[in-house]
Amino acid sequence: SIGEQALNAGKVAAMRGSEAKSRTDVAVKERQILHIKQEFGLELFDVLMMLEENHGWLPPDRNVRAIYDQCRRDLDDILKKNDVKREKLRQLGGDVGGSNGKSGSFRGAKFPSYRGDDSEGQGGQTQPPGVGTRDQPSVHAMPRGDPVAATPSAPQQQHKASFSTPQFQDNHIDSSHANQIIMNSYA
Repeated sequence: SIGEQALNAGKVAAMRGSEAKSRTDVAVKERQILHIKQEFGLELFDVLMMLEENHGWLPPDRNVRAIYDQCRRDLDDILKKNDVKREKLRQLGGDVGGSNGKSGSFRGAKFPSYRGDDSEGQGGQTQPPGVGTRDQPSVHAMPRGDPVAATPSAPQQQHKASFSTPQFQDNHIDSSHANQIIMNSYA
């Protein structure tokens, strides 16, 4: 009968709506997971870079070391391409822009921290620039690590890695101690 057909059509529409809602929920959760992984990666990369440069320590785990080395190579490649483009701009007589027109060096670069901890009184962002920051000007890190505000009225801030512990102040560190500190900082 017509009533049963209408009831069945309503059930089908409700099921499809529920399915669409579930797909949307899954997509949102996947995006949140990706954001957490990216945030963790930024923080861990800062820690590994600091350990390598200040103490000559590299991760003993092959997988972690391979990922870290690939990331360093990728960043070096990006910076080389950036230098080539800056040189082309210089040859064409254009404004190189960036920070004082200097090409950046990856070594010693300071990357912004998105953890949101206010350990250095800078009020770090809880999300990457441009994500849910309508009231705040977004701050983008240049290759040298010098932040450039997207709006001219925003004050420029020097972002520092949020990982600073007294254990790394001396010149010697063993790998088990470093692993323990790294794991404790993300627990």
